[in-house]
Amino acid sequence: MPWLPFALVLGLLVFANLAYPLWQAISTGGLVYYTNANDEATYLQYDFAQVAASPTRPGQYLVVWAHQLGLSGGWQNLLADAVVPIAFALATGWLLRRMGWEPSRARLAALAMLVVPMLVGTQNPLFRSLSFRNIATGWIYWINMVDQRACGLLRTPEPQASWVILMVAAIVALRLRSIWPLLAATLVSYTFVGMPTAFVAAAWELHRRWGDRPGRRWAPLLVTWLAIGAASGLYFHLVASERLRFYLIPSHLPLLSLTSVLALALYAALRKDIASEWRFPALAVALAPLAVSNQQIISGFVAQPSNFEQHFGVVAIAFVLVLGARAWPRVYPALVACGCALWLATASIDFRMNVATNSPLPFDGKLTGALREDSRHVAVNDRDLASVLGLVYPRQPATALGYDQGSPAVAARYIADYRCARRQILADYPHDVGFFKATVQLDYLFTTGNIWLPIVSLGRPLPPPTLYNVEAGCEPGVAHPLRYFLVKGP
Repeated sequence: MPWLPFALVLGLLVFANLAYPLWQAISTGGLVYYTNANDEATYLQYDFAQVAASPTRPGQYLVVWAHQLGLSGGWQNLLADAVVPIAFALATGWLLRRMGWEPSRARLAALAMLVVPMLVGTQNPLFRSLSFRNIATGWIYWINMVDQRACGLLRTPEPQASWVILMVAAIVALRLRSIWPLLAATLVSYTFVGMPTAFVAAAWELHRRWGDRPGRRWAPLLVTWLAIGAASGLYFHLVASERLRFYLIPSHLPLLSLTSVLALALYAALRKDIASEWRFPALAVALAPLAVSNQQIISGFVAQPSNFEQHFGVVAIAFVLVLGARAWPRVYPALVACGCALWLATASIDFRMNVATNSPLPFDGKLTGALREDSRHVAVNDRDLASVLGLVYPRQPATALGYDQGSPAVAARYIADYRCARRQILADYPHDVGFFKATVQLDYLFTTGNIWLPIVSLGRPLPPPTLYNVEAGCEPGVAHPLRYFLVKGP
């Protein structure tokens, strides 16, 4: 692929994702509040980021520092969505060229690594339907697959930040001709991309040391899986925080990884066309989602393994396809074109969804003044908008009905204030459907910590915990007058 078409296509893809926030910034005089991936309104919120920041969530440190430098959650989202896809594509192309690929072939492969994951994620209506059916039928108990609509490379701050860390580490590892920089980087990366990357890197290094003898071909993969399972068990039992333990599901039962099944099928079909030196790493990448989705067989605990699928597994499929692309000289470019088309279609859907969420409430001086002065006591009768408005200004607390405050990570600091706000809202607007829906959702979050979500519990019938009693009385000195903002009706 020539350089100019590559640059134009990459620029178009990035601009498509930035179209809404740029239009919004122009319309609001520079203020940005939008989301294009799951839970961004939570993870870009200042209070949550302070609590959630850890070595396995390095992106949360960046969120905290950016807030302290005066950059709002909305602008952080915009800048990350502008920089990360470009950096990922350029780094992928550079790595492939350093490994001997022709420049035009490396550029097309870099584009494929960016957009092909869309084809096997829930952006594709087929996989979205399969995901719904997997949950509805209870097969989620046994089958692990994608369940989020957004592309991982567009989810701020994680796994975006960790993919950048791992790509930089891969460049350093290639320059030093050592796998250790990449392995070290997995220790300070988002678990759901760091763990499968560690599996691939460690197995590849063992394969290099032990050689490709027929009797030892599978030994590096097995040994690495055993080591990751044992390390996970030690971490869960001895190191994991109470907040993480809350989400752990006790289980030794196996899971089938759908992305691994697809990647292994591709590997079997393309193996003869994959260069001999790349066959083992291609096999390791294809097996990685299955391996890490089954660490609980050894460790005894599992926590939302679908994140392995949507943040690494879809990329694994693209990787195997790229390595064996010569077998399909016509189909391969067509798949890349389809991935680009689906990327643009998804960006269009995100644009319309953000318009539908944000436009019903006039963004005027009264609202901006209330958010800037005391966002904690701004009450909006729309549960989605109430959360995304927490991204308008830096270091801004959640609004009175922002769903991010119900996360167990920050619920303790918000529950007293919420009890008072809830009582006041239901007294002032007892028949407002928007306020009713928002309080019902937050009541559920404060009470259960979201533990009943099927994607978290994997269909296991767990007893719902009672974390906080939302109907407890308003503590003295906590009540504060609310400033109401009502969305326009249909």
